[in-house]
Amino acid sequence: MKLRTQVLLAFSLLAILPLGIIVLYSYLSSEKAFQEAVEAEGARLAEEMGDLLGSSRQDLRTRVRALSRLPLAQLAEAGPDGLGEEGEELLLRLQLEIGPSALLLDRLEFIPEASPGPEGAPDAPQPPIPPRAIPLIESWKETAEGLSELGLREGVNRALAEMEEVLTGVSQMAVSQAVAEGESAAPESFGLSSLLAQELGFPVLDEEEVVGRIAARIKGPALVASVLARAPRGNGQLPFALDAAGGLYPASSRDRQTLASLVDGIDDSDWLEQPTRTQEGWIVVTREVPGTGLRFGVAQPVLEPLQQIQRNAFRNLIFGIGLVGLAFLGLLPLTTHITRHLSALTRGAERIAAGDLQARVPVYSENEIGQLARTFNRMAFELSENQLQLLEQERMRQQQELQQQLLLAENSRKTQELEEARSFQLSLLPKVLPSPPGLEIAVYTKTATEVGGDYYDFHLAQDGTLTTAIGDATGHGARAGTMVAVIKSLFSAHGSRQELTAFLSEAAQTIKGMELKRMAMALALARIADQRLTVASAGMPPPLLYRHASKEVEEIALEGMPLGGLLGFPYACYETDLAAGDTLLLMTDGFPEMLDHSGEAYGYDGVRKLFSDVAEGSPEQVISALARGVEAESQGQPLPDDTTFVVLQVT
Repeated sequence: MKLRTQVLLAFSLLAILPLGIIVLYSYLSSEKAFQEAVEAEGARLAEEMGDLLGSSRQDLRTRVRALSRLPLAQLAEAGPDGLGEEGEELLLRLQLEIGPSALLLDRLEFIPEASPGPEGAPDAPQPPIPPRAIPLIESWKETAEGLSELGLREGVNRALAEMEEVLTGVSQMAVSQAVAEGESAAPESFGLSSLLAQELGFPVLDEEEVVGRIAARIKGPALVASVLARAPRGNGQLPFALDAAGGLYPASSRDRQTLASLVDGIDDSDWLEQPTRTQEGWIVVTREVPGTGLRFGVAQPVLEPLQQIQRNAFRNLIFGIGLVGLAFLGLLPLTTHITRHLSALTRGAERIAAGDLQARVPVYSENEIGQLARTFNRMAFELSENQLQLLEQERMRQQQELQQQLLLAENSRKTQELEEARSFQLSLLPKVLPSPPGLEIAVYTKTATEVGGDYYDFHLAQDGTLTTAIGDATGHGARAGTMVAVIKSLFSAHGSRQELTAFLSEAAQTIKGMELKRMAMALALARIADQRLTVASAGMPPPLLYRHASKEVEEIALEGMPLGGLLGFPYACYETDLAAGDTLLLMTDGFPEMLDHSGEAYGYDGVRKLFSDVAEGSPEQVISALARGVEAESQGQPLPDDTTFVVLQVT
């Protein structure tokens, strides 16, 4: 794909994709904000209806209490033929006082106090005459017309207007209840009468004397109808009420079918868990009126507003794509101008790839493209220079490879020589351990390099005398192997016939005369004859002697100069008797001077303790324990020095 096409495609993606995301986010955020606003408005209206219900109940209570201050005792004095002119006038004034609130009462009556019975025989008690409840409100419209005769026309007209408003709500509630009766019992079955019914009673006083009481009962359905009738219905809102049994009370009978499809099948516990619901293009919000078991709600249609929001979002998207298209058309000549200069760079690069390091490209401008052209020309020049350097480096590399091959050949030759020297050095060690009577022998040796400097040997005389030699040449490699070969020759020729100290003196003089410069050989000799041990040492670690009887380890420390050092050094020897079970350990300094990971040497005390723990075993068991100690201390790493053990045990 060409660069021009890539730029245009990238521009399209980087412009249209963010535009779509922004439009989608705007639509979703607008929809969410609209729904939240509708829910908040519905909740506010539902709570206002609940507050209106409470204030209406309190207003009824206040109005009924106010009636107790009227001279209602006149009604009790009226005879059975009628209330009389004053009583009727009082009743009309009372109806005017209670106003349209009378429509919200099931009953309103005055109950006078019981009066004494008629006079009769003085000795016979007379029963009191039971009180007769006097209804104060019977027909609002019939009595309201008579108020005009009292000169209260303005007040009557205002009261009649309020009455008609409430009557409208009561009528609508009655129609809604009549529709519901096809599915259930009377309106009281919905619970409004029982939920909102409240008995009101207040004493009536006449000069601080109780002459009766006024009693009333709130009409629950009419009270709810009055609240719903006064609820706002803007923007298609449908106010309604629900009782605890699931009974639906719309503000208008024509709203019942719509509301029934939204709230049917949802019981009170569901409303408690989710008081706001969105379904079928409506948002339904309910709020419970505490202490009544009643719930007011508002259903708000949202389908059309949401569709309008969608249309606006789509229109914005089309408009944005149109702007992107205009920008796309303006981008075409710009990309053509840029890619023309890049084509020249491409042709120059193809010439470089074909091997023409003298290729150069023209510089058309001072912008980034021009800078790229200058960089290209500088790169072509540097490539031509580097080509010459690479040729020189290749010649040098070939020379180095030749030298490396010669070095590998030399190393191979030296390795072969070292392997031959190692084989020769190992051939100097005994192939088979001797088996002297009354003694058991075991040995262990491990070198640090191809050719080690440690040495051990045995000579068994015909009379059973065993002479053992163990030594350590300075350094490693071929020179150490040469020293071992010299000592091997001397020990084989004279080791068994001479005294131990005399052999050490003669060997020191021989090695000194060989002028091996700084080469030296530490050597220890041990001779056992008739369970008599003789030990001499020339700079070797002290041998360890385990006494079976006392279970203790003796250290045989002898001063001595390594062979090849000073001439005339007086070597000393140590003699002692051996008993059955005694074990002698001869060793080089490789194990005691081995360092652990923290830089601490294992030490001669460590070797002595390890030897003391295992000396009761056979020589092979002692050697195995010492070998395990070497492996544990080295932790699998190459040994820094040769290590050798020789164990002799009296049986």
